[in-house]
Amino acid sequence: MLAYNPQWLDNTQIQEQIKNWFKKNLITQEQSFLIQQHYPASFYTPNAFIRIGLGFFAAILLGAAQLFFWVVVGLATGGDEMFGIVGFFYLIQSMGCFFILESFIKRRHHYASGIDDILLYTTVGEMIAGICLLSPYIDDPIPYFCIGLPFLVIGAVRYIDRILTLLAYGCLLTIVLLIVNKIPGLALYLLPFTGIGFSLTAYFLVRKYQKLHHLRYWSGNFQIVEIVSLITFYLSGNFLFIQESAEELFGLPVVPMGWFFWTFTLSVPLGYMYLGLKNKDRGMLWIGLGCVAFAVFTFRTYFHVMPLPYAASLAGGFLFVLAYVAIQYLKKGIPGFTYEPEDTNKPVFLEAEALVVAQTFGHAQTPENDLSFGGGKFGGGGAGGDF
Repeated sequence: MLAYNPQWLDNTQIQEQIKNWFKKNLITQEQSFLIQQHYPASFYTPNAFIRIGLGFFAAILLGAAQLFFWVVVGLATGGDEMFGIVGFFYLIQSMGCFFILESFIKRRHHYASGIDDILLYTTVGEMIAGICLLSPYIDDPIPYFCIGLPFLVIGAVRYIDRILTLLAYGCLLTIVLLIVNKIPGLALYLLPFTGIGFSLTAYFLVRKYQKLHHLRYWSGNFQIVEIVSLITFYLSGNFLFIQESAEELFGLPVVPMGWFFWTFTLSVPLGYMYLGLKNKDRGMLWIGLGCVAFAVFTFRTYFHVMPLPYAASLAGGFLFVLAYVAIQYLKKGIPGFTYEPEDTNKPVFLEAEALVVAQTFGHAQTPENDLSFGGGKFGGGGAGGDF
């Protein structure tokens, strides 16, 4: 299922943790070297700047190939039949990019290098576009979203990609909402609660499965779904979002059950912040703060209490004071929170710690591999911190 070497993925996580320990003077240089030798990972993963450069270079090459195709086909057909073979070209180029991507991963061991990212997105995007162009035209977007969903899911799972995970979530949610929108007479009332129910279902499923050991490689994908589900849950009941949607889709100047959506708009952000503090969930706390800002914006859209410059200055001053107080409060070492950068997950710490002890006493043993995999840069799976 995975395109990458699973053992190397585990070792990459351990090596990154060891680098953090060494920077904090928790282990010696000799111990760091011994552990990295004990857990080798031969991936080619450049830094962020090189990754962006390589991705940009790959995109230029693929764009040049497409431009060459358009020019040749346009000259050969005079433009009359040009769009008739675009679908076949997209399918052919998609398959070519797929084989090149697999070669870069298997033979050259590219992992989040920029090149594999662009090849992956080109493969999935052009495969979906090619099939859609070759399919009979249907004046309904649902079949086209259904065509794209499997490729997004397969790409996200096989290549541990977070962007494709985000797109797959959005695609599935769109399909569900479009189906509900076809229900005559009830669509207006069902759409908000469908979005709320879908988001809650996705959130609790992710919370249930993301801690399973055999799913550790997809912890970053689970984190994306967790974050997005919290956001879509709030947007599904936000008054501004509902009011604008009702006016755009159904031509209603006033949304029904306005009191419920106003209550939802103002209470959910506070609930996020409360649960974030209670459960020591920093991600939910950040999302709660963002939802508070959007709730203020929603209130400001319909109720003008004071001129905008004064309101913005007052809100900015309040947020500044709140941030300062929060920083000073968290510096006191509240259990579960810290102002200092946190280490990665505890199972990784325990495994590498066991090796440090073994190397220190001269009895090197391979500890049981029981770590949770996660983190990384946003675009391709990887490692680099808890949610």
